[in-house]
Amino acid sequence: MTNTTPGWGTGRPPGTRCGPTPRWWTWRGGDALGDDTASLAPAVLQDKTFRMTSLRLSAPLDGKLGDGVNKYFTEGMADGSLNVLISVEDFDGSTLALSMGGAQALAGGSYQFSGTTATLACAMDGRGFATQTGDRLEFPNTMLKPPIMPLESLALAGLFSENGQLLTQGVMEGTLTLEDAAATKIMGVSLKLLLESMKRPANVDLDGDGTKDGWLFSGVFEAAVVTQEVAP
Repeated sequence: MTNTTPGWGTGRPPGTRCGPTPRWWTWRGGDALGDDTASLAPAVLQDKTFRMTSLRLSAPLDGKLGDGVNKYFTEGMADGSLNVLISVEDFDGSTLALSMGGAQALAGGSYQFSGTTATLACAMDGRGFATQTGDRLEFPNTMLKPPIMPLESLALAGLFSENGQLLTQGVMEGTLTLEDAAATKIMGVSLKLLLESMKRPANVDLDGDGTKDGWLFSGVFEAAVVTQEVAP
């Protein structure tokens, strides 16, 4: 099957051309995950919430700065100081609705969303999924001021394990807009100024007017099932 996610790989909104295809979309078995062509029953994912256990960005930051950001993700997800949840809100066997956002750890090992959440409509193909409509995500990041990485036109893809306990081969993309980059600082410098000083010109045209509106952020991730407590 060909990935038809609108704008995938471009940071663009629905209706624009697709970009690179996530590896799982044409991947066919061969390891402990089993056969990814077999559809999941709705009960397998019903009420499941996944916590990111790893995230590695590949764009637009690289070199020592990129290594530093990825180290922050690795250490924060390992020690529990950085928590990002992906929650299944609805699944009928072919379409999938997800919520994603920052979270706080609670006593007893459960988690609860904190702040705003992104809402994503996805299509399923076997055990794989990809977003069809995206949203704005405020990804928690205490390296920044304010302590979030705001990403527009969020897109996700990934592969669920047969028992619904793992989310693997995940791909995350979103756009850091010029306005958000100017308002977000790292070590006292705006991300807009930092990226421009690194000779990383804006590379995403969100509205199709021929003018670049921001930078494509992309990375790969994995996640595992946790218990979510719903705020009263």
